[in-house]
Amino acid sequence: GIDQAKFRAPVVPGDQVRIEVGVLKMRSRGATMRGNAYVDGKLVCEAEIKCQVVPRPAPKEPQTQEMPVLAGAAAE
Repeated sequence: GIDQAKFRAPVVPGDQVRIEVGVLKMRSRGATMRGNAYVDGKLVCEAEIKCQVVPRPAPKEPQTQEMPVLAGAAAE
């Protein structure tokens, strides 16, 4: 969820937005973070964000497969 959100200035298409986020609380299944958004160094938005941490399985290592030999291909 989002709490204490304050929109300080409008952001228009073409603006470059820099978002900075810091962790306030980290628990085993959730986190609370505080973030600020800036355009040209000026604070345009700030908010506190709460999220759930979901465990993900480790990525599988890529399996190597031998290339099939095509019929009629020259042997090296």
